[in-house]
Amino acid sequence: MLGNKENNKQILRYVLPSVSAMIVSFTYNMVDGMFVGQGVGPSALASVNLAMPFTQIMTGIASMLAIGGATAMAIYKGKEDTKRANQVFLTSTLLVIIAGLFITGVGFFASTQIARLFGATELLLGQTATYIKWYSLFSIFFTASILGNAFVRNDGSPELAFWGMIVGALSNIFLDWLFIFPLQMGIKGAAIASGLGQLLSCLVLACHFLRKKGILRIERFSVNVKQCREVIVCGLPEFVIQISQPMTIFCYNLVILHYLGESGLTAFAGVTYMMVIMLGVFFGISQGLQPLIGTSFGRRETHKVNYYFRAGLLINLILSTLLYSIYVLIGPYALKLFITDNTLIPLAYTALKWYGLAYIPAAINIIYITYFLSIRKSGQAFWISCSRGIVLNCLLIFTLPALFGIKLIWLPLLIAESLTLIFAMLLKKRKNTKNIIADRTEDCLKKRMSQDNL
Repeated sequence: MLGNKENNKQILRYVLPSVSAMIVSFTYNMVDGMFVGQGVGPSALASVNLAMPFTQIMTGIASMLAIGGATAMAIYKGKEDTKRANQVFLTSTLLVIIAGLFITGVGFFASTQIARLFGATELLLGQTATYIKWYSLFSIFFTASILGNAFVRNDGSPELAFWGMIVGALSNIFLDWLFIFPLQMGIKGAAIASGLGQLLSCLVLACHFLRKKGILRIERFSVNVKQCREVIVCGLPEFVIQISQPMTIFCYNLVILHYLGESGLTAFAGVTYMMVIMLGVFFGISQGLQPLIGTSFGRRETHKVNYYFRAGLLINLILSTLLYSIYVLIGPYALKLFITDNTLIPLAYTALKWYGLAYIPAAINIIYITYFLSIRKSGQAFWISCSRGIVLNCLLIFTLPALFGIKLIWLPLLIAESLTLIFAMLLKKRKNTKNIIADRTEDCLKKRMSQDNL
């Protein structure tokens, strides 16, 4: 019981700042949508939604390199291998810088082509391309803030990681208002505001390394190809998690434009902005538990690994159910913050009820992925991520409405997440069975050796 109290204290210390920061961070995405929808117009809101896959793919690449490196770093930290932990950090930093520069070049010089690729019509093409172009200019700061947040948290400073995200989010909200309303900079102002917010976030997170807190240090090192591969492989499931949302939005954008037109896309954009709070909670809990599970695994403290895993399942199940219930109650009123055309509210509310219900099994799936990722079972984490985010989801989004009509257009995500949850539970059960067999085999060998000695 005493041990559980200590574990609970650790959960609170890591999860609360992470969840709070993610909620505030994701809230600024909501505010961004409110400002764009109210200050620039419905077509601008739809344009930002079309650009979202690009911005989320950038986040996915950065998260892959950051979480992949931070996961490996946490395990080395648990083994008290400080040198390798720091090498993983420096390798991840180099990879993130390269990725950030590459995304900047692609986004700035090919913004129109990217907008067309993600389904922008002629009416929405100009604004979508403008948002992508200016957003991509700050790619290095977006990717660096994700990297800094992950490693600062894993290096024992979850509070500073919290303040880094808070400063970035709050400054972005203020700059959104300033650039869109008083300065009338339109959709370009929204993109620049987001970038400057991440720049300030990076400055806060840099304090951890300047003050030499924890075990991580910025120093010269030799690039190791094997270590680069380790970071990418460990982070690949996180990449799939991050791009599952933009993949879903991209597929839905195409289907909605086909069946419901641009007005339907505006309604769906309002729903996606509302759902970001739920995503913030789930990712916050997941990222808060990751260093706890990873470090405990490195120390071979199996009882703690299992305790943190079960705690994550319970927390996400309760919070996802509670948040969904609140959304159903306030949905018709909250959607008006994003959608100025009241005739679209009934359509958006129907989408919210069915699309949002899928986030309950999704919350549990995210914990399963974090668990497997943190104990270096990247294969299992990858397949769960692919199942929920790419394979089942994309397949059902296109086939269900085509086969059974437009009435089922909002059900694919719920079906995909539910089937993935069954798959994840089977993988966990299989792992437990293997562990039991391994433990019994080890006990038999020990017993036989003791008998031989006698």
